[in-house]
This record gives sequence, C-alpha cells and structure tokens, in this order.
Amino acid sequence: MITLNEEGDVFDASGTALHLAQEMGFGALESNLIASAVSEIATNAVRYAGKGTVLFSVTGNKRGLSIVVEDKGPGIPDLEAAMQDGHSSLKTSLGVGLGAAKRAMDDFQVQTAKGRGTKVTMYKYLPMSDTVEYGMVSLADDHYAFNGDELVIREFDGDKILLAVIDGLGQGESAQRDAQQVKQIIQAQRTLDLEGLVMRCDQSLREEGKGGGVSLGLMLVQPGALQYIGVGDTFAHVFPAGRNSFSGRSGILGSFKLPALRVEKQRRSAEGLTIVLCTDGIRDRFSKDDLPLNESAQRIADHIMRHYRREFGDATVLVAKLKKG
Repeated sequence: MITLNEEGDVFDASGTALHLAQEMGFGALESNLIASAVSEIATNAVRYAGKGTVLFSVTGNKRGLSIVVEDKGPGIPDLEAAMQDGHSSLKTSLGVGLGAAKRAMDDFQVQTAKGRGTKVTMYKYLPMSDTVEYGMVSLADDHYAFNGDELVIREFDGDKILLAVIDGLGQGESAQRDAQQVKQIIQAQRTLDLEGLVMRCDQSLREEGKGGGVSLGLMLVQPGALQYIGVGDTFAHVFPAGRNSFSGRSGILGSFKLPALRVEKQRRSAEGLTIVLCTDGIRDRFSKDDLPLNESAQRIADHIMRHYRREFGDATVLVAKLKKG
C-alpha cells in the first residue's frame, strides 16, 4: 500500500503501477495506460481530500491487476458530471481524470458519499491472445445492401470469453438495426448470466417495438466449463471429441412469447477446442472431418462460409480456437 500525503507520492504510485504491469507481462502501451490511470485518480485524492491510499493486488487467476484508490474526503457531489471530459471543480485540474482513467482500464467502479470519501476500484486484465485466436466472416444476402447479422467477441476477467451470433429477422435495414441493438446490450451487460442477458435483450427489443426481432446464440467460455443458450435458428459446434452440438430453442427475441430458456452446460477444459457459432445462413451439415481444424481460426471460418453458405439470407460464422496449455 502507498500512502498519499502530497503530490510527490502520486509519482511513487504511478511508478509502482508501471513496474507491476510490466512484471505481469503487459505491453508498453497497456503499462503506461495503467500508470496514467493511477496518476489521475491518485492526484484527485490528494487535491480534493488532502490524502489517501493506493492498494495494488493481483487477481486470483493471476491475469489481472487490481488497483484501489481511496480517500476520506468530501466525496464527489455529482458523479455523472465528474465522469465527463472537461469537468473539474479545481481551476488547476485538466478535468479529464475519471473519464480518462475509465477508458484506460477494463473495469472501473466508483463509490462515493458526501462527507465520507471516495473509493475507486480499477482492473486491467492481460489480453487472451496467448490462449485463443478468432476467425469470423459475416456476409449480407446478395440482394440486400444491409447485413442483418452481427457477432460479438467479449473477453473479460482475463480468462473468460462471451461469444455471440445475432440474426435480425428477415433482411435489410430493419434486421440490421435489431441485430445491432442486441449487440450493444451484450457488449455492455456481459456480467449478467446467460439467461438474464437473453431476457434483457428481449425486453429491449420489445420496448423499442420497431423491428421483427432476432435469433441469438450465446456461448460463455470459462475455465473448466462451457455454457450455451440460444433462441431461434442459430447453432454451435465444439470440436474435437466428436461433434458436440448446441442449438437454440424455437422462438424469436422481441416477438411473440419468449420460450422457456435453457442454459446447456458442459464441465470440461476449453484448451485445445475449436468452437464454431453460426446463424441460419449456414447449413448445419459439417463434421470435424469436413473442416481444416489444424489450420487457423480464420481459415476454418472461411472454409465454412465457402462450402456451407445457403443460397439466400445473411450468413455469419464465428470461430474461436482455444490453444493447448
């Protein structure tokens, strides 16, 4: 722990952050972003509260750096305004502290109370490029200018991946709008469980009420387990070990009654697996013997699109190839 009594202590805190980040394996850019975030928040603690503390720790999975900056000052009277770039109650401040720090980190939480102080908790996780590679292809129906399919790759906590394929009902601009709306929700709400995430997407589409709905396939990859939930005509396969298949429940998000949801779970290590998610523009006829599983994730995705795309409709393939440890 570093005690902040004066602005000179901020230099020690940012230097410690830089050193720890480099030791963990973060690159030069990420390490400097972490140090900059610590400098911004620690500076605020000294200037606004007079003193504070900075606590560093490594997450339990050894893939993330946790930083907590805490003070016992007056608190932040308007947190929403304080998060905006250019906001400051100090003439000597650039007013970019909270906003800049949040953008630099993967997770950023602020707890503040009038007269009781402020606690900022920040996390930065190592990228997962050493454990997974991705391949993806998404093509619009040849008769339409807009692609009604979307996909999501969301890494979090240093060892988890949320994968999604989204198919807006029909084709064209309205299908694209619905698919993009669902994509934004998934990217923003990844901390929900899969069932809760599907329900949130369904609710949002119903509230908007402008489109026809979407089909959705969601897979959560985490240490020792896979989870999948789907609604509509999407599917997923996991190779090798035969063909472990997942398919969606009949129905459409945002239209008619939401079907009874079911999360399919497999207790297994993801190391060495190739995961394939597709929308209904892809024919579900391939097996492991039909795919170049020894090649890159992108080559696998290209192969599926080239050989199994249907004649009509938007089509999307998302491949995640988990490396062996």
